[in-house]
Formats: sequence, structure tokens, C-alpha cells
Amino acid sequence: RTRSDVVLVHGDTTTSMTVALAAFYQQIPVGHVEAGLRTHNIYSPWPEEMNRQITGRIATYHFSPTSLSRENLLCEGIDKNRILVTGNTVIDALYAVVNKIKDDLPLQLSLGKELKAAGYDTGRLVTEEGRRLVLILS
Repeated sequence: RTRSDVVLVHGDTTTSMTVALAAFYQQIPVGHVEAGLRTHNIYSPWPEEMNRQITGRIATYHFSPTSLSRENLLCEGIDKNRILVTGNTVIDALYAVVNKIKDDLPLQLSLGKELKAAGYDTGRLVTEEGRRLVLILS
């Protein structure tokens, strides 16, 4: 039987919070990916905001997506040496998909056909400063 040195959890799901709690009960340090995201309203989004806060209290290492989420953790008393701003996994995945579409003309054409088959005349992917993706359907 092996013992983990650290357990990594990702996001704000009930599963992530439960795994963090189980690791805590076994006295195994927890690393939280996407740490520090906050609405400061435990009911919105529900139950994700409470899951975030519970996981944040349990976590030893905080992998924060943004400087704002880092500031949230600092305001909650988390040691600055336990916080690392790593970026956002969803944005990273979005970049990968956008780049794949941008570099693949046959894929672009097939996406247009699929949109037409779904009842839309045209479809376009639009990015703004590489941070937002909007699918425009008409």
C-alpha cells in the first residue's frame, strides 16, 4: 500500500471538495487547482461557491488562475508562499481549440456545415483579445 505525498483536486465540484476532505482526514496535503475563485455569496453559484470555500480551507497548496483569485486567498489569510498563479485551465483548453480551428480550413468548413444542418445559416467563432470566445449563429 502506498501513501500519497499530496492530493490534487481541480475546480469547485462536490467531488473535488469531498476528495479534499478525504485527504484531510488521512492527513495528506491537498493542492487546489483553480483556487481562490470567489463570488462571496455561498448560495451563488450553489453549491459550487461553498465547495470552493471548503476546499480552500483544506488546501495546503493553492494554484490560482488569476491575480484576483490570488488576492481573494490573501484576504482569507492564506500564506502568500502557498499560492501560485498558474493561469486558467479552461482558457488554456479554449486557446488549444481556437488554434486548432484557426489552423485547419477543412475543420472550419465542416463546422460551418454542421451549423447549417442544425438550422443556422452561418456560424462564426469570434475572439476578443484572445480571452473570450463567442459563437455567433444566424
